[in-house]
Amino acid sequence: MVYDPVVKADLLAAILSSQFVLFAGPSGTGKSTAALALADFFAPPTRRAVIAVERTWETPQDVVGAYSSFADYYLAKPGLDQMLRAQFNPGANSAADEARTPIIVVEEANLSAIEGYLNPVVHGLSAPAQLSVTWPLHPLDGFVARTGRAEAPRTVPPVLVVGPWPRFLGTINVDHTAMAPARKVSGRACVVLLEPSTSPAALDGVTALFEPTAATDWDPGPQELLNDPRTELASILEQPRLAILASALNAATTRLTDRLGSNPVSKRDEHRCLLYMSWFCEIAPHVPDLDTADLDAKAAENALLHFVLPGLTPQQFGQTVELFRASPVDSLLRSRCARLVPADGDSALGYAVDYWSALS
Repeated sequence: MVYDPVVKADLLAAILSSQFVLFAGPSGTGKSTAALALADFFAPPTRRAVIAVERTWETPQDVVGAYSSFADYYLAKPGLDQMLRAQFNPGANSAADEARTPIIVVEEANLSAIEGYLNPVVHGLSAPAQLSVTWPLHPLDGFVARTGRAEAPRTVPPVLVVGPWPRFLGTINVDHTAMAPARKVSGRACVVLLEPSTSPAALDGVTALFEPTAATDWDPGPQELLNDPRTELASILEQPRLAILASALNAATTRLTDRLGSNPVSKRDEHRCLLYMSWFCEIAPHVPDLDTADLDAKAAENALLHFVLPGLTPQQFGQTVELFRASPVDSLLRSRCARLVPADGDSALGYAVDYWSALS
């Protein structure tokens, strides 16, 4: 994880001082990584939970489930077992895991209205400090419920008490189509804005791409060409060639950053760009009639076309098209910019368009 030192301090201060933290920022800025890393650092595995939000959620019952009076059993959702991991046990030995503060990570929190499905948390954490949060589950005191007809009965408490001093960490993807949290939500939360690096540094953190995975133990057959996407980059990892590719990517990103006033290329984008560039520069010399002049620069601009342009806001997209339409490099990016928004058609619609609107 590559963060500026002040960002590291900020993240730690946020989770220590606030029980409801929202990590906001564009895709690829490390929101989920930060939330999960903090949860991993501060809470034991038995006290960590992850809630994956769905677009159709409206009420707390969409998270944990609800009692069906017609069927006479509790129809549980996956979130119930996750929330039960955060249950408050005041009688627990102080050294026991269940006495530790639980951390609940809410992934893609703004896919649905936070004040709806997470209502018990929004209201329960209205004060700056709360020992516990109460989440009602059903109205039947002492009810022994089933989570389905085929399952053995188990007790579902009428009320779930989460604590002590619980932390809820939500991730919010910010782009021009995202739904912003309601004011009552942001008013109760510590909102941490994560951004792409202020300056391009394509080699920074690239070793994170090569953490051991199960795939590294797999031995493909001699005819297998499609396997680990990192293969070509791995072959130049300790060679000057990688620095040359990174320099070409930095040059293209710097031009874009200077034009926009900020860097829209996240660390994830950089990694994906370098993977693409390593393969493109390996393949290109073997393609008949392909002009290999300025090959690294072509690879860098092509990579921006694939991984950065589709995620730009309309304002950023318009400025990027103007910039690279006049690129001295004969890249796909230059030709696609000319085709997506012709020089005489920038204002034909009367408003700014993004990548996808330009296609239509």
